[in-house]
Amino acid sequence: MKPGEGARRLGIWAAAGIVVLAALYIATGVAWLVQGGEAAARHPFSPTDPHLAILEWLLVLVAPFMVAFAAAVHWYAPRDRQIFSLTALSFMIPAAAITCCVHFVRLVVARHLDPDAAAHLAAVLSFNWPSVVFALDLLAWDLLAGIAMLSTAPVFPGGGLNRSIRVSLLLGGALCLAGFLGPATGDLRLQLPAIAGYAIVYPVSCLLIGVCFKKLGRKDRHAR
Repeated sequence: MKPGEGARRLGIWAAAGIVVLAALYIATGVAWLVQGGEAAARHPFSPTDPHLAILEWLLVLVAPFMVAFAAAVHWYAPRDRQIFSLTALSFMIPAAAITCCVHFVRLVVARHLDPDAAAHLAAVLSFNWPSVVFALDLLAWDLLAGIAMLSTAPVFPGGGLNRSIRVSLLLGGALCLAGFLGPATGDLRLQLPAIAGYAIVYPVSCLLIGVCFKKLGRKDRHAR
């Protein structure tokens, strides 16, 4: 295997993992809206189990892919732009770690507490605003992941596919940072743009970058 081939393949597989898990995340959200009945009509962005548990497991699973993907982008970045990819990786690592910890704790601890203990810890472990784990999750996705997306954009200069990648990353990052106004002000209606940023635009960016990595492999084969 030639130098860098493992990193390129890791980037492709990580991108594929993010896209597949994002598609399952969206499909689960849609299923909640369709099957949730009156509860979904009243609170469309507050799913209940089993839909909530599925969404949380998907977030736990996607976290390692996010870090691996950011690392692969750092490998790909031209030397004079590695400061941007390193910045993105530095923000993506805590974003992934925070969201993975938050949802793993909720899945394996919060759901197994007796009702009295759960009620006393609602301000810490529930996903009813305001709560500690909810605030941490919004910090991860809205602020940290948003900065990581914006920092990744300069890694892809020029036109063509690179322009599409750059625009999608700038859009996704801007939507996430705009959504950070929700937790910052306490009005979570303002957080809605961030959902589009990380659940829809970010996976599209990953898909485009995965295509870029795939083309890089074809160029190497043609050069031999």
